Amino acid sequence: MHKGLLACAMVVLVGCGSSSSGSDPFGGEPDYNEVQSRFDNPTGTFNSGNAANVIGNATGSGDANAAGVFSGGSTSSSGVQQKALHILGGANAQTTCADLEAGNRSGSCSCPSGGSFDYAVEGGGDQNNADVTMKIRLNACSSNDVTVDGSEFMHMTSSKNAAGQSELRMLFVVKANVKKGAETHSLDIAEELDAGTLRIAVKVDDGWVTVTIKSTGTGGSYEIRDKDGTYSCTYDNGQGQCTSSKGGQPISFKK
Repeated sequence: MHKGLLACAMVVLVGCGSSSSGSDPFGGEPDYNEVQSRFDNPTGTFNSGNAANVIGNATGSGDANAAGVFSGGSTSSSGVQQKALHILGGANAQTTCADLEAGNRSGSCSCPSGGSFDYAVEGGGDQNNADVTMKIRLNACSSNDVTVDGSEFMHMTSSKNAAGQSELRMLFVVKANVKKGAETHSLDIAEELDAGTLRIAVKVDDGWVTVTIKSTGTGGSYEIRDKDGTYSCTYDNGQGQCTSSKGGQPISFKK
């Protein structure tokens, strides 16, 4: 998610400006319980045929990330390094918007290279008890050679745990067409940030598998969960290997 949009969603915890009126451009909101189930109970099968694409989506090198939608890193409120979702392909895309700067709970903003996005923030609360939804509709929103059409939803909740500490959970759901130069790709992505751990749900032929990123950079280690079990994967310089918790022949892949 673009940093300015995420900041606006966080501002609503301590109060945000008044909403602007207008029709709802966002369409149907996701079923967040269904989205959560993708992480809690994966339904897809991880295998040698899809391993490269699953890891590619997590590392930012897969088809779903052709336009660099996953880019760089950011620090969460708990200080944990994580990949951030940048709807315009990285931190260099500068967006200024009067509605965002005023802290309005809804509005419309122009994109750096043409097009626009509409946003709305619903709900509220504080660091110990919050339920906030942010909706974004991208209308040929462009930055440099990247153009995005589609929607993004962010659902954020916070609560106190048994130790009296605040816990933050965020779900991101993105469905969009992303064009970069002559290439166009469709995104169907969900992310979960829970207790400082980032997981990505990747769609495969028969359902969803989840990827937990253990480390990032040119190489890294990942935990893959599918409907049958867990895999530990390493990836470096375009190739990797995954080992099942149940044993058997490792899965090797190349990008």
